Amino acid sequence: MVEKNNKTNFKVYGPYLIPYENFKYGRHISRKYVEKEGFWEENELEEDVGCYIFSMKTKNFTPYYVGKTADWFKGECFSNDKVHKYNGVLTKRKGKPYMFFLVPEYKTNLPKNKIKDLESFLIHQAYTVNSELINSYGKNEFEWTIGGVMRGGKGSSSHSSSKFKKMIKL
Repeated sequence: MVEKNNKTNFKVYGPYLIPYENFKYGRHISRKYVEKEGFWEENELEEDVGCYIFSMKTKNFTPYYVGKTADWFKGECFSNDKVHKYNGVLTKRKGKPYMFFLVPEYKTNLPKNKIKDLESFLIHQAYTVNSELINSYGKNEFEWTIGGVMRGGKGSSSHSSSKFKKMIKL
């Protein structure tokens, strides 16, 4: 079922700590270890569909990879190529690895383009937060900014830009 106005509501789950092993040469995530440590039993999302975000947490969460699946999370999130990407981040960054999931509220008759659209949006947003995002596509940088509102760099917002952000809920 799709919500009124043909909009699909995605619910956020997480953050869930991703189990990893410590070795002499560094930290490592493996699919077997993730399953052995009960990652899927903790969140019960293994058969769901939607988008997921691999992130690292020091003080705050930083996104490093955005993915999607129209099949099931368990088969997608920790596939060999994804684990290889996550481990590349683990060896270079401090913090602990976490996963967020965005799952459609209603899963019947869900058009796959809704998940794809959400993934594209999330990749773009994650890239604005972290230019080291490891996704290979969708990281288009806009050639414009709105000072004090979005992509305008660091610094304080003016009274006008603060009111504008509130108005358009940024």
